[in-house]
Amino acid sequence: MCTGNNTATLLTNYHPFHLSDLCITTNTYTSSVLDEAELALKNMAAGEDTLDNKKMYELMQEHLSTQKSLWQFKKVSAAFFCIIIILALSNLGTSFAAAYLSKDTTASGGEIKDKEGSTLGVQTSANTYPISPVAGGRYGAGCSFENGTCATNQPRKCCPGYKCNSETEQCEVDDTVSSFLELDMQQGKKMVMDCKEDRTVHVSRKFESGLVMEYALCPLEPGNHAVYDLRDENLPSVKMNSPNGQVIIAPNEEGTFYTITGAGITSDAGFPCDDTGDCDAGLVCTTKDLVNLCEAAVA
Repeated sequence: MCTGNNTATLLTNYHPFHLSDLCITTNTYTSSVLDEAELALKNMAAGEDTLDNKKMYELMQEHLSTQKSLWQFKKVSAAFFCIIIILALSNLGTSFAAAYLSKDTTASGGEIKDKEGSTLGVQTSANTYPISPVAGGRYGAGCSFENGTCATNQPRKCCPGYKCNSETEQCEVDDTVSSFLELDMQQGKKMVMDCKEDRTVHVSRKFESGLVMEYALCPLEPGNHAVYDLRDENLPSVKMNSPNGQVIIAPNEEGTFYTITGAGITSDAGFPCDDTGDCDAGLVCTTKDLVNLCEAAVA
């Protein structure tokens, strides 16, 4: 027997029946939106409707469909969770592998090698440094070029690449020094240390004609050697042999900028130049088709 806000009766018939034939539980509704099943039960409680077998079947199918959808959602959620866990473990494993390999690898000559000396990879990019001819005003009151004064009673002295003739007290070309080029202190120190670590180092020079020439300096090729002066860690220098000749990278006397000299950075025949000092021995800088190029001297 049903009493209070909740009522209960026994189910006695399975075919079209009224509320008196079904034991159901209902709650007192105040203000809410009812779905189809709840609305049907409310109407039955009011004696306005009955549930036949077809209606009961539809309600049951709807309930089963809802349960099936919920189960599928749970399976998809579980699958995504498993994928996330796998990806997290994969990233963690990669990090540990990278940390482990980094302890057993070294860089030499632009190559990455393992602890047994086998090559694992090759450096494909180079550190390129811009260079330019030494400016005349680098030495306090300035310096003198060819035929300029270098008298002992004058504050001027010969510019790099020139030497003073004590008899004439004039500057003349120093045949032992060619293509006197410069770069700033920070770049000069970094270039020397990059070569010391066998990194790939190039220097790039732009000529007055607009042509740009790039020189490969480091790492050294087999058979070549270099001497490093690291006594002053703030002013390191190097003297090296290259396929084209000797190259010296060193700070100037005042320690205000770095210079690059030597036959290893001069131009072969047919390559650009600004003056004869930029050319290999025996060549002169001549104008050809509005461009200065190194050519053999005309007898």
